[in-house]
Amino acid sequence: MRGHMDPGGREGCPDTGRWVAVACGLVTELEAAPLLDHAGNCASCAEKLRGAILTVADETDSPEEEFFKSLGTSQPDWRRDIARRLAADRPR
Repeated sequence: MRGHMDPGGREGCPDTGRWVAVACGLVTELEAAPLLDHAGNCASCAEKLRGAILTVADETDSPEEEFFKSLGTSQPDWRRDIARRLAADRPR
């Protein structure tokens, strides 16, 4: 873990951008493990990680996500119908 100093944290605390990268899954498990361990022992970083996770979660309700949810291919009935049609077209 790099020794960044973020306002409100202590020496050695990762900066907020690093917590956003963790929340987005942009770091490897090997990189994330010591960071998560640090957050488990540092209230300031735990709060930054929590905020980053909430920010990332909010982005999943973007207009693009709503558009994809509205497509017919996202509906269970459509999926069942296409599965039936594919199964019926399968050579026996």
